[in-house]
Amino acid sequence: MSHEMVQRHGSPDFCKDCHGVEGASLPTDCPGSPLSSSQLNGVYRGELDYRDGEWLNPRAPAPAPEAAPEAPADSNTVHFETEVEVPDLEPEPRIIHTTETRYVPVPIPIPVPIPIPINTNTNTDVDNTEFEDAEVDVGINKR
Repeated sequence: MSHEMVQRHGSPDFCKDCHGVEGASLPTDCPGSPLSSSQLNGVYRGELDYRDGEWLNPRAPAPAPEAAPEAPADSNTVHFETEVEVPDLEPEPRIIHTTETRYVPVPIPIPVPIPIPINTNTNTDVDNTEFEDAEVDVGINKR
């Protein structure tokens, strides 16, 4: 059964009967009734499709060709080769368990001396004798 598409402004078209959305969850043929949420998800993921009146898995491997009956060794035999197209399957995610410790370098702030200007101009009006032995103590506060 073919889909009866309904056009929506600014959104993808959808089937009036099965409610499949074009480009996302639209099976090849219309089943004629609304799709269940599991069917919608299966069609969206490419694991389910509706064709020729039945649900099938398009990722399932093709059935192996039947083996020809073995002929006696002294008879004339004919061998046929067949190519079977197998769909690409996504690899299963691999979970890695490890006890390895990994270190991440973290920058550590190193104190940097900051020059502080000190007035060295001597004023002749001021008596410098009281400042001759003075020391300057500068501290830096970090946040």
